[in-house]
Amino acid sequence: MMDWLAAAEALVLSPWLYVILLVVSFLDSFLPAIPSEPFLVVAGIAAANGDANVMLVVAATALGAFGGDLVPYFAGRALVDPVLRRLPPGTRRRRTLDWVGTQLADRPGLTLVTSRYIPVGRYVVTLSAGISRLPWRIFGPYTAIAVLTWSIYIVMAGYLGGQALQDNVILAFFVGLAVALAVTPLTQLALRRTWGRPRRLRAGGRPR
Repeated sequence: MMDWLAAAEALVLSPWLYVILLVVSFLDSFLPAIPSEPFLVVAGIAAANGDANVMLVVAATALGAFGGDLVPYFAGRALVDPVLRRLPPGTRRRRTLDWVGTQLADRPGLTLVTSRYIPVGRYVVTLSAGISRLPWRIFGPYTAIAVLTWSIYIVMAGYLGGQALQDNVILAFFVGLAVALAVTPLTQLALRRTWGRPRRLRAGGRPR
């Protein structure tokens, strides 16, 4: 099993740091086997130690994540018929797909933003958004909000941990990751309390 923390520590000092962060966050959006969190937390620690620019770290990871979320979205739009044929009505996967589609129709903003904090969930939701033909004018802005807030909180968890524990990178990493994991359910709860319930969308994206 690959040591992602060791890989992150090795790559974060590379002159290609921002490109690496962009690529890793891009791939993580649809390949859960490549976790981006260790890289983002370590990059935040590096920024706290003066080895990286925290704003560029956030920008690179948010841009990569946004591009990555487009892959399953457009794949879903292009492959809707083959996907639905492989998931006949009544099967567990089809019920899951239909449920996610209903959530996207009822509350697209809440669903897209909160799913970004769930590694496998973000892929399922973005793919379902494509399959259900969620309009780009809804998918694009909410996905941008999702990836930006996700990038800020993950990177800043590492940054703040790095500032407090500059002499112990390993401890700073685990503190930062623990903060990031703790913030996720709090973020989801806050969004549920503050996000208004939008009108349900018809097929094709027109509100009822």
